[in-house]
Amino acid sequence: MEVTIDWRWAGGDNDPCWDWDRALYAYFADGRLVYVGKAEARTVYQRFMAPDKERVIEHLAKQIEGDPSRVGVLVGRPKGNLAVRVTKPLLRDLEGLLIYELKPEGNDKGKKGGIIRRPGVRVRCTGAWPFEQSVFHNA
Repeated sequence: MEVTIDWRWAGGDNDPCWDWDRALYAYFADGRLVYVGKAEARTVYQRFMAPDKERVIEHLAKQIEGDPSRVGVLVGRPKGNLAVRVTKPLLRDLEGLLIYELKPEGNDKGKKGGIIRRPGVRVRCTGAWPFEQSVFHNA
């Protein structure tokens, strides 16, 4: 199964992508990937403000030395008709594959693999995706 994720940078507070759910997001500090996450039943903004993300936000704050202009939030959603059929398990697998491949410093789980439940998942990242590698595959 191949899923194309279309990524865009979140803008200010009024940017509609903060209200997306069933989406993936990535936090960057000074252009470095810090964390990859998923917004399932909550919005990207709700996940950003969630108490269980406190450790990640504290880590980000240290990285940027109090300058919020040094933080970037990349938000991605499945493209096409698949967007209506994005299940929580699929979203978890997409997140897990990106964590395994990109190894963000703020993600403890998933860097060694083992959290992707379905074999053969392929993720193609488009849009504002900032990395040279844009296709990831779980054999």
